[in-house]
Amino acid sequence: MLAPVDEKYYQDFLAVLGQKWRPAKAAFYTLDPASGTFRLKAQFGFGRTDHLAERLGRNDALVNHLYEHREPTFVNNVNLAGKLTDVMVQATSTRLLLAPLYLDGRIMGLVDVREKAARQGFSQDDVLEISDLLRRFAIELRRIADARGGGNVIFSGPAPQIERPLDRTPTVTAPPSSFERTSGFSTAQFNTSGVHRRPAAPVGEPENDAANQLMSAVARANRLVEETLSRSAPVKVATAVGGGLTPREAEFIALYLPTCLSYEEVEVAAVSSFVPGGATVTIVARRRLDPDIAPALLENLEKIFAKTAVPFPFTSDPSWRPLDTLHAEAPAMRRAEIVSIQSSVLDSSAEGVVLFSLLFRHGPNPEVREALRAAHVVLRNVLAGNRSEARFREAYRGLVNKLLEPGLKKRTALRTHCFNVGRMARKLAAQLGVTPMEVEQITVAGILHDVGMRELSYDTIYAKRTLTDEEMALVRQHPRVGAFLVEDIPWPYPIAPLIRHHHERWDGGGYPDGLKGDEIPLGSRLIHLCEAFDAMTSPSSYRAVLSDYQAIDILDSKAGTQFDPELTPEFKRMVADASD
Repeated sequence: MLAPVDEKYYQDFLAVLGQKWRPAKAAFYTLDPASGTFRLKAQFGFGRTDHLAERLGRNDALVNHLYEHREPTFVNNVNLAGKLTDVMVQATSTRLLLAPLYLDGRIMGLVDVREKAARQGFSQDDVLEISDLLRRFAIELRRIADARGGGNVIFSGPAPQIERPLDRTPTVTAPPSSFERTSGFSTAQFNTSGVHRRPAAPVGEPENDAANQLMSAVARANRLVEETLSRSAPVKVATAVGGGLTPREAEFIALYLPTCLSYEEVEVAAVSSFVPGGATVTIVARRRLDPDIAPALLENLEKIFAKTAVPFPFTSDPSWRPLDTLHAEAPAMRRAEIVSIQSSVLDSSAEGVVLFSLLFRHGPNPEVREALRAAHVVLRNVLAGNRSEARFREAYRGLVNKLLEPGLKKRTALRTHCFNVGRMARKLAAQLGVTPMEVEQITVAGILHDVGMRELSYDTIYAKRTLTDEEMALVRQHPRVGAFLVEDIPWPYPIAPLIRHHHERWDGGGYPDGLKGDEIPLGSRLIHLCEAFDAMTSPSSYRAVLSDYQAIDILDSKAGTQFDPELTPEFKRMVADASD
């Protein structure tokens, strides 16, 4: 049995979740490495008739669902629950959210949440929030493990005593406890605008192998990708400007902040960027500011900063970057004229925190308040998009080189093809308006869609214009082999299914599983279009080169049979826009 303090530690997490969402039931399981099963650590709300399992095996529906998706997912209709139907029916649940706990890049636990308050359905905002909570929880687990001199904190002895969130009455002026600073758990709200921060994707660390042990293909791919992601995923703030902002971000903010002053109620708008050891505040105002404005703004920023739980302290003496004042000749604005300050978190990670603030002389009316909420969302999305692009630019080379060329052989044609498909897939996904996480998922799958070719006599087969029946049968194995190579890598989103099904046809005549129509994942249908176009138009292709117009005509002719008939016109529009 685990020591009571261990169970209390996980119960604290559920207590915080209970105060934020008011769910009827929740359970926390952690992986037992000896048996390979998940063991119940803490729960509330489940009764004897709910059939809550003490252990979950690898074939359990919850565990299968967790490993299939590898990110938080929710079901708001038991009739659409699929393999989770029995689990929900046994506990009389109509809504379920399942989320993985990652530690050192591996799934080491799961959280099962049922029935939000007022019978509300779970949403994408809930996915983002529980991802953030579990990431912070993992940081705290790692901190405890490091304090013990290494080891796995989940399976070691009793954890140190921590402050229980439910026993605390939080106030916005009270300094956060050490537990709050490292984990971010608090019964107070995370920010004042209701805008959720995007979660950071977990980054794995390669395991140490014995010097004389030969690694399998899967283990080699796993290790190489983890090493690549661990080097390239974090945003590189050391070369950024403006206290953690890139030049592109700083330029956009300088143009965007003055637009906030178009609302009569807004007197001052500011974006504050904090990194370890420094900070910069970019600020614009209607008129000159009295010196007493700065301490008031910093006091508000410190309260919001404390809720981010980043592992570096608040900087109380930032650099100020004032933009043009609208009415410099007017009397200076004093602290007494500011009735409220509204701040939100635009981005938060161990490398930096970015906050957005609006200072009001009059309280905004409901219509203006809603419009200003959109202002927070716009800035957050621009920042997230820019950093996502930077992260992918760094990851492209590592993913392609290390997975497609793990040894000394250079496969120039295959690598070029993967670059092209990944680039087009990312652009088409963004054009379709899918979520940022789905754009990332489709981009990575697009880059790695042909990774299975490297194991299938690539050097002799890939460049041939005609193949024997035996060679064609071998080539048709590459989606399955590619999915196999990447399925054990702890991606923050499913990658293997998109690779496995990128040669399925809309009419069901594709391979390897003969899926048809909407049975084929959206990302696979999209990658299929991009790959076919590149194969027809790229000079490095194995076939005769066609013009863009000729290739589009062929795609058009096969819309509804080989290709998704709704995606094909979107792809055609993307190519046309690029050629204008």
